Amino acid sequence: MKKVRITAVRKVCHDDLIKMYENPMEHPCSVCQGQVFVANGWEKPEGLCESAWTSMSPFVMTLACGGENIYDGWMKNPQSAMISCNDGFRLKKSNLSDIAGPALFTSDRLFHWILAFCNSIIAYKMLNMVNPTINYQGGNVGQLPILKADMYVNTVDKLTQWCVDNAKQDWDSYEPSWDFKQHPLLRSVLYLADAYTAWKSECEERFQQLKTNEEELNRIFIDIYGLQDELTPEVADKDVTVHRIFDTKDDVPESMQGSNYVRTKRDEIVSLLSYAVGCMFGRYSLDRQGLIFAGGAP
Repeated sequence: MKKVRITAVRKVCHDDLIKMYENPMEHPCSVCQGQVFVANGWEKPEGLCESAWTSMSPFVMTLACGGENIYDGWMKNPQSAMISCNDGFRLKKSNLSDIAGPALFTSDRLFHWILAFCNSIIAYKMLNMVNPTINYQGGNVGQLPILKADMYVNTVDKLTQWCVDNAKQDWDSYEPSWDFKQHPLLRSVLYLADAYTAWKSECEERFQQLKTNEEELNRIFIDIYGLQDELTPEVADKDVTVHRIFDTKDDVPESMQGSNYVRTKRDEIVSLLSYAVGCMFGRYSLDRQGLIFAGGAP
């Protein structure tokens, strides 16, 4: 496993926003612009804050295992990645906020509704109007007008829960996930080619269903807010955030260009070889799921 160099290339502090929305911090970020850390696998480099490591560790692990071209051609150096805050709204199981980005807390009764709305085309357009930058502040989210329609509650709950469950299942299929169990090509079939075909089909079905669900949620919120003449519910293929597999890079359609979730047959075989090496060295096991040994004293 390779060591990975981490460089803090930019540090930004928005004093005006801090004054408006945040309480004083006892321990503000101590990372300095230009500071360099070296990661050895899953071991967090000394001096790097926990929240930053949580955000970047899956990418670091990918690079440490020899992965490259993470962003499908975005980076000039394919053996690199640029990590920053993003504007997605994701499920967080714990009530303890231990991440760099802001967190939104709501009751169980409104959970699916708020999660679906914040990831809808409606919220996206509204947030871009009040803050057209690369990340949103708590005050921006607090300005969103929440309209609830009882006739759609059950539908939104079911669609949103399906999206959460299947997005997690997709993420857990690969080693960077803390909940990775075993490689998806390990199936009860005779030939590896059959296992690949089945896995590719499973990913395609999940991709299409997630896209359908997201478009239906957009359609519901467009109807609630009466914006049928201003917005359309369609979701671009490149914006669907589960993996989609193609036999070769030449097979990737134009609609998927720019997506971070494109994989090829080569990627799947490389990940299988990585899993096999992990089994050989005791990290994984064919008769037990999940992580078996992560280093340290046996």
